Amino acid sequence: MMLQRPDSERVFGRWRRALRQRLPGTTRPLWDLISANIGPAFLDPLSTDLATGLDAVRAAPVTLVRAGVEQAWAGRRGPVPPWLRDLVHGDVLSRERLCLGLHDAFDAAFGVTWPQVTAGHKAEFARYALDVAERGVAGALAALCPGSRLVDGCWEVDAPYSRHVTAAGRGLVLLPTFHWTGATLVGGNEGQPLLVIYPAGPGTPVLPAALREDALAPVLGSTRAHTLRLLSDPLSTSELAAHLAVSPSAASTHAAALRGAGLIDTGRNGRAVRHELTALGKLLTNAAGQV
Repeated sequence: MMLQRPDSERVFGRWRRALRQRLPGTTRPLWDLISANIGPAFLDPLSTDLATGLDAVRAAPVTLVRAGVEQAWAGRRGPVPPWLRDLVHGDVLSRERLCLGLHDAFDAAFGVTWPQVTAGHKAEFARYALDVAERGVAGALAALCPGSRLVDGCWEVDAPYSRHVTAAGRGLVLLPTFHWTGATLVGGNEGQPLLVIYPAGPGTPVLPAALREDALAPVLGSTRAHTLRLLSDPLSTSELAAHLAVSPSAASTHAAALRGAGLIDTGRNGRAVRHELTALGKLLTNAAGQV
């Protein structure tokens, strides 16, 4: 879905271009099923690993598959591809073709970066747990997604469409993702908990090391972006200058600019001046990707 969206080019442009080059031809069937804003629910079974998820796709009821294909092709022009017609009628080879595409797409998108992705998820879960401890579940839910709020016991989330969903005892699974910046996605298959997918970070793609560039650099300049990240641990002006390989006066100038923007605080520790991130600075570096 994110590959087909034009938004968030500054953050996702490099990720999109690199992923398009890595995607093998086996992933072509996914383009027939997934648009920029929607994907069939049967492609998103709850699972703890890729193999289990693919098995769930293989076992998805034909009625659920048919509903997903009809939803994917609503409003599209042209005939439905033959392989999709076969899929709707329970063809095993078509189901395997789809699962191969899902497997190879996962490998291309996350194979190298999966350790960073899982580390990011753990950090997001820890942040949510702290929010729950401080505000309670209701308060944490209201703060989870931009523009969300609790109104008379109903969790309202901003979206470009209107939809009322009741968990009705099914349970609720919150799934943060670093690869999505659109509206919060809500779905779920029959017999499974309701799934809420929301942008974490919000929505900062995890890139292979060779492709990473600092998302803060276009805003702050590369040196000041680097300065901000160095100050995740407090440093004196001379220590900062040594890390940046610049003169103390130049380091002081960069620190003054960041302090003026409210991103760092500066205080004295004896004769030394020490700089550290403010809460806003920490939020900005965390939202812009790996520190």
